[in-house]
Amino acid sequence: MTGIEAKIAAVCHDKKSVAKNVEMVWMSLEKMIQKTSEWVTGNGENAWKLVCPVCGYEYIHITAITCMRCTDETTITNQKILIKQSQNKTRGVTITLQYCCESGHNGKITLQFHEGCVYLTHRVLKETEAIQKDIWRD
Repeated sequence: MTGIEAKIAAVCHDKKSVAKNVEMVWMSLEKMIQKTSEWVTGNGENAWKLVCPVCGYEYIHITAITCMRCTDETTITNQKILIKQSQNKTRGVTITLQYCCESGHNGKITLQFHEGCVYLTHRVLKETEAIQKDIWRD
């Protein structure tokens, strides 16, 4: 069992469920963006649409943005902009988008910049960890 399978197994009760969830996590990043003709950029190109990494549903809402640089962490939610000192465990800048999809999934999509490379990760959040309000809605 790989590390990711072990983590998923901790919340799943049977091997079939573990296999399904491992596939879901693995496939989520591959299907996270889709080319769309619904939105055209200023130079006439079709834009890419971010979809729910868990289910592929196109209606997702950004609920928080966090940027971590050195020890400065800035988080924007619909309630406030919070700037604090934090322990950065990685080198480079980390930008995290927290989202909720209209099918009920919550997660964090993280861009980690390190030595000229950008790494992309996704983590599903428990409902208790999630922020449910859009950052830009009135």
